[in-house]
Amino acid sequence: MMGRMILFLALFAVTLASEGHEQINYDEQNHWGDICITGEHQSPIDVPLPSSKVKVSAETPFLQLPMKNFKMTNLNNANTVKYSVNPDQTVAQVPWMENREVTLMQLHLHWGDSAARGSEHLIGGKAFAAEAHLVTSYTDSDGSTKYMVFARVFKAGKANALVELMIEGAKKENEDRKIDSFDLSALYPANSDIWKTYMGGLTTPPCSEVVHWVIVRKPLTISKRQLKQLRKMSLGHGDMPAMTRNWREIQPLNGRESTKYHRG
Repeated sequence: MMGRMILFLALFAVTLASEGHEQINYDEQNHWGDICITGEHQSPIDVPLPSSKVKVSAETPFLQLPMKNFKMTNLNNANTVKYSVNPDQTVAQVPWMENREVTLMQLHLHWGDSAARGSEHLIGGKAFAAEAHLVTSYTDSDGSTKYMVFARVFKAGKANALVELMIEGAKKENEDRKIDSFDLSALYPANSDIWKTYMGGLTTPPCSEVVHWVIVRKPLTISKRQLKQLRKMSLGHGDMPAMTRNWREIQPLNGRESTKYHRG
């Protein structure tokens, strides 16, 4: 009974965070309340130098996806551009994490009011123009449901084809707001060479501390035009105001450490 309750609460917390019927006030984050303020393992962070390093063989995929291209359904809420990964309950594997099975849930974006800062995480003190989060769920060793979120940062440069698909899909209406073919491996390639992990929480209220973060070090590019489009996009179903910024401030480490995974 207790295990079921933990599972329900974890799923409920992520549902609340992802639905986002009301816009979050990113200018008054100290008023978010509850565990967002009192928690000891909050996210995002300035990812610290790794406390341990793990060498991964060249043959071990970073993320083993069951297919190359996915159908994506737009789920924009009041705070971000978001797509669900279809078909529902699609399972991927994380080979370097003892072949952990994760259920693909959704992909969303974070950006800022300038190209100087739009990423939620910092890497070695460096901010980036934007950040994508692929949210997945898994069953932990204690039977509870937790979340593995794969983060990918973007620097200003050439336009990104996957971001373009997300922007263009969100401009459409109702059933047309879908992407028929979306290559997740272009964002999270199997041959990624360096990534870091740490334990933290959701970066939006209720900020539940149930997330295993995986951060790919090498940035992709996003164009200034695409950033401008994100800042001006009407969110929700086109009926919510645009947001010029949707990243959370850096949170204290409180003794947390990171692990670096690398090839050869």
